[in-house]
Amino acid sequence: MERDLPAKVAWRISKGGLGQFQLQMLRERRVLIREMLMDGLLSGAGILDRSMIEQQLKDDLTFGVNDMGRILRLCDVEAWCRASPQVTLNTAP
Repeated sequence: MERDLPAKVAWRISKGGLGQFQLQMLRERRVLIREMLMDGLLSGAGILDRSMIEQQLKDDLTFGVNDMGRILRLCDVEAWCRASPQVTLNTAP
């Protein structure tokens, strides 16, 4: 079977992962994600540290691999909160 595959595929040392895809998506949608989190329900309820989100998403180079997963999970929760009419977050200080 090896001879039927491109050398790049036949000799790869891993199958890859979601890291590159996540990084590309985060870079392409960074401004949208930043606005979503900064102006969202979680931020309004005081759950997010707005200054940290602002710092991490200020440009394409400031977030690290370890930040990626956290940021994307926060996006998941924010989207779920927005889409779920039964979710109300206390936004009172």
